[in-house]
Amino acid sequence: MENVCVITDFEEITATRRFDKVDTPLGMEGYSVYIGGNFIFIKNAKQMTVRFHLPNFASKITPEALQGWIERIKRLYPNF
Repeated sequence: MENVCVITDFEEITATRRFDKVDTPLGMEGYSVYIGGNFIFIKNAKQMTVRFHLPNFASKITPEALQGWIERIKRLYPNF
């Protein structure tokens, strides 16, 4: 996980760019996950969005990886 940042205008960005929404695994219902290019966007129930990218990212996202990313984001941004 590199270049983690909070996005405040994600809704505006999605109006001008296309991102693919991926299925959220069971137990992670409060989150929405989008991918586009090398970027991954995770939006929580409070409409806060975090963007990051991974080197050598493949669009296959496992529930375990998603859980790990969210845990790491919560450590970096406790209010997420």
